[in-house]
Amino acid sequence: MRRQRGRIAWAPVALALLIACGDDGSGAAPGPAPVNNSSAANNSVAPPEGVTWLTPTQHLVRASMALRGLRPSPDEVEAVETDPAAIEGIVDRYLDDPAFGANIRDMYDEALLLRTFFFWFPPGGAYSRMELVEFNTSLSESPLRLIERVVMEDRPFSEIVTADYTLADGPVATVWGLDYTGDGATWEETRWPEAGRPHAGLLTDSKVWLRHYSTPLNAQRARANLVSRVFLCFDFLDNDINVDGNVDLSDPALVKASVKRPECASCHQSLDPIASLFWSFEFFTAPSQVATYPYSHYKPEYEQYRTYFTDRDPGFFGQPVADLPALGRSIAADPRFAQCAVRRFSAWFAQTELEEVPWEEVARLQRGFVADGMNARALARSIVLSDAFRTAYREGAPEDPAWAVKKVRPRAWSRMMEALIGFRWTADINFPLDFLSPRANYGTVDLMADPLFGYEVIAGGLDDFIVTQPVHTVNPTASLVFESFALEAAGFVVNRDLGSDAPEAQRLLTVGPEERAEPVIRQELSRLHRHLYAEQAAPDSAAIDDLWDLFAAALARSDDPRRAWKTTLTAMLQDGRLIYY
Repeated sequence: MRRQRGRIAWAPVALALLIACGDDGSGAAPGPAPVNNSSAANNSVAPPEGVTWLTPTQHLVRASMALRGLRPSPDEVEAVETDPAAIEGIVDRYLDDPAFGANIRDMYDEALLLRTFFFWFPPGGAYSRMELVEFNTSLSESPLRLIERVVMEDRPFSEIVTADYTLADGPVATVWGLDYTGDGATWEETRWPEAGRPHAGLLTDSKVWLRHYSTPLNAQRARANLVSRVFLCFDFLDNDINVDGNVDLSDPALVKASVKRPECASCHQSLDPIASLFWSFEFFTAPSQVATYPYSHYKPEYEQYRTYFTDRDPGFFGQPVADLPALGRSIAADPRFAQCAVRRFSAWFAQTELEEVPWEEVARLQRGFVADGMNARALARSIVLSDAFRTAYREGAPEDPAWAVKKVRPRAWSRMMEALIGFRWTADINFPLDFLSPRANYGTVDLMADPLFGYEVIAGGLDDFIVTQPVHTVNPTASLVFESFALEAAGFVVNRDLGSDAPEAQRLLTVGPEERAEPVIRQELSRLHRHLYAEQAAPDSAAIDDLWDLFAAALARSDDPRRAWKTTLTAMLQDGRLIYY
């Protein structure tokens, strides 16, 4: 499933309420207007000829959404409107935000595909009464937590493949038998418990290799290609090679001989030595069948099978390596590792393919990344403050995805809406699923961030097993998700804010439950417009005219201000200025 390209066309179901909010119904995507503006982070420099930059406010919104998946606050918008150079200090604060760490986990899960429900363990030990989702979220997130810690603590990014530790909370420590002294929820550095087990960051992480299994006949090649693809941005499967289809793949001896043919050797002479380092992990595990903990996925006795299925000595692109820690050091020293990190960060922020990041931009960022000791936060800062990032349009390349409007990812949408309006779209699946675990209820799920029961996939996200590529445009199913979310969220907000017991600090609406006066409602709509869209709209502006007309029509029909607010907020919460940035 490849990412969808091209300009965005709105599905008709989404247009119905957007027109009421001021959309002209043309089908064009709402988003950053191509306004020439030389006052971004450096307001003394004009854009090159033929290039249009985002306005300072649009640049701030894009930077905030790319780094955190959150909209900027009204105060931050006002600061940048007053002084465009203020964006640099605001970005520095964003890089300290835990939401940036969550975004890093999302970024690398898109590469590692760890969150799938196909490899979930039954809750056990001290956590036997924990819900299935909560227990396994920890297991799936543990390798991603290591990456997050390396980034947030300004450690060299190479530590993700060289670290002599792993991370665990209570459930993770229970499953793998790790030393742990925390309260169950906190994440601690610890070490794998098996005697003689090597440590090399994600290269020796049991969860990574449980998820990315290998049959003996595959001879660990899928695992080796994962390492190359994720950490070097080199995918052996992208090579265009004509392969003889008459080889009996069930015969290990024939396979062993055939990979030395000229048409096969070009890949296998590099792939197989890397694969030779991964025989000490279990070939395949069905976690739902594990009955007791701790469970060890590390099987050094399996090393004996290597010479039977392949006669390659361990190595890294022609360089002999002794073990996985040596492989990690070789990967970290390879220039492709730093280059790959630059490409992955840039592509994630731009919502484009790795190979579509311009090479001149990669080279510029790579030099700075290496000079900064592979500081990933400094890399992220350089990307979002760059001229390439704040480009809205370039003559001769109007369809380039690097500067097209961006669609909010489903997990970011959940974080964003919780921050904006205090609402999470959840469901309580309070029964067990026998094929996952007959002993534990599935649990309470965030419907925009759940691989099995949620709407993450049809909103453009992944399930990390079948759907492994995101979609960055709105299609008919995605528009239905956003419409349904808006309906639920609007009802929640009105019931909470126009009730009698809503705390002032949690309220989105500030008017009284029976307020009908047009000047008061217009003032409230103007404030909401600023809060949700980071745009000024005076109470007597055309944008507020449209919202007032919708509110007034709903009020005339129902004679109920609460009903009118639900209708109006349903429209506002599926406006393209929230879905895109």
